Amino acid sequence: MPAAWSRRVLLVEDQKILRLLVAQALREAGFEVSDHADASSALASAEDFDADVLVTDIDLGSRPDGTQLAAILRANQPDLVVVFLTNYPRAAAQRGDPLPDATYLGKDALGSADELVAAIDAAVRTGHTDTPEPDESSPLTGLSRGQLEVLALMAEGHSNDEIARRTGRTTRAVERLVARTFERLGLANQPSTNPRVLAVQLYTATFGPRRPDAG
Repeated sequence: MPAAWSRRVLLVEDQKILRLLVAQALREAGFEVSDHADASSALASAEDFDADVLVTDIDLGSRPDGTQLAAILRANQPDLVVVFLTNYPRAAAQRGDPLPDATYLGKDALGSADELVAAIDAAVRTGHTDTPEPDESSPLTGLSRGQLEVLALMAEGHSNDEIARRTGRTTRAVERLVARTFERLGLANQPSTNPRVLAVQLYTATFGPRRPDAG
């Protein structure tokens, strides 16, 4: 069963029918999906989508291919879960691509949409074991894993620069992520309030206070 938190999938598949089928299955399972036919389109939307997981074919019929796309996205989002859909999963996994923690799923081996969803769900959970999950009643359920991670570090009192250091992102990337977190929580564009304080209050109301980590 899908978890309460909002999981976002950036789906890239050049075969239109397969892309539509996978996107539909994931949406019906509770994922938010941004689907694309090529890497260039995916890259154009990635910055504002805050995906938890990239699901991509390896051979996209153009450059960048799936592995190159994953490497580009990982450079800005080190915690992005990567799932490759391929007709040759074993060969692809043994090829020495620079993503040893990626999941490889064979297109032909997946017997049903449920199996595909379960495999992707398992990959997301494995890749985010340290981030707590809000329950369905929490206003935080609309946040991505990356947004929850950044909010947790805000609740510990860290600055954007320190959050960037701890997460491997650039400070600019953290600033954009924080801004979109405020937007998701309905806290942006309220000049009479401090959205950072209000966001931390929502986090502590859901998970309790965070103790600063010396890390």
